[in-house]
Amino acid sequence: MHTTENGAVKYDFSLCSKTKPQLSLDEIASRELATTLHFEWPQWSSSKVEFRYLHDYAGIDASIGLGNPMVGLAAAVGTDACIVGADMGFDMSTGNITRYNARLGIVNDDLIQSVALRQLEWVILLPGESKEPRGSRWGAKLPILNQSERHDLWGAIALDPCTMLKVRVNNQGKIGALIRYNWHPKSYIAISGEIDRNSVLQGSKIGLHLVL
Repeated sequence: MHTTENGAVKYDFSLCSKTKPQLSLDEIASRELATTLHFEWPQWSSSKVEFRYLHDYAGIDASIGLGNPMVGLAAAVGTDACIVGADMGFDMSTGNITRYNARLGIVNDDLIQSVALRQLEWVILLPGESKEPRGSRWGAKLPILNQSERHDLWGAIALDPCTMLKVRVNNQGKIGALIRYNWHPKSYIAISGEIDRNSVLQGSKIGLHLVL
């Protein structure tokens, strides 16, 4: 790999028998703005131009494929207490949006909570976490358009420094739980179970896990 710097421009060239030749040109216009040209040969379809803008409270990343018609855009705005971000992919050959995702995160002295939207599955994700030493974690997966899909709710809480309890419920009638006890950093015993309310006798499961 060879690197050359000339003022605000940085050139990287790498050639290895196990990889394809790669050439990267990084032009730093200012402390916030940078441009990158990434070129691979002979796999031209992986080459792209990327523009990045970074600020104390915002960031934008845009990429354009040189050998393919894909365009990507990602942006985030926020502070230490709240952040909003989104990314999108666009196929210029078909005029279709291939992806778009969004996330909102909130942080305070007691907990971390976020909301995410995944376009490809039209699912809202609601993960959360407590900052307490014996903090709990929780979450939900909620399909938006197809209400017949499975909705999940889950949670985990530390009963004491060595014992963790996890519970999962969905709208198809299944309830699962696991309790795990660690008596050594790499050794634990766990008991898990699952009940299907639609078929209690045939759909019930129980398991024992032991790691020494």
